[in-house]
Amino acid sequence: MAAIVIIALFALWANPLIGLFINIGIDKHPDKQKKYVLLSVGTTTVIGLALLTGISTASLHVDYFLLGLFHLAICLLLWIGASLNDKPVSISILSIASMVIVVESGYVSSISFLLAISESGSSRSIRINNSTFYRAYNRGFAVHQLPVVPVC
Repeated sequence: MAAIVIIALFALWANPLIGLFINIGIDKHPDKQKKYVLLSVGTTTVIGLALLTGISTASLHVDYFLLGLFHLAICLLLWIGASLNDKPVSISILSIASMVIVVESGYVSSISFLLAISESGSSRSIRINNSTFYRAYNRGFAVHQLPVVPVC
């Protein structure tokens, strides 16, 4: 669970900056920019279709990593759209407004998630048997399996 939280938080916080740095690196190279746009559109399309149809991988970690790639591709497309000089101003304005929404919603949701899990300590614990604990939380239930340890 901790690895999934780290993957998700890293994606929400770092992907806008990674997209910006990639965009700065390819800004003066139209051929590279076109390749990155095609790669981002392909990534967004494939992962978006998988999300819409409910297709998943065998690992939850891989699913969250792919979701992070989806977020990175969207951020990169928005940065490229915002920095286009030869396109209409409306595309740049729409890209900047969309980027503000995407970045701010990621920051707000990750901060609210961190605040929620910081208050999620168990209020009581009951040993059911040698290997199982019942822990009651303020916002629901959880059964936590521990390895079998002899109790003295």
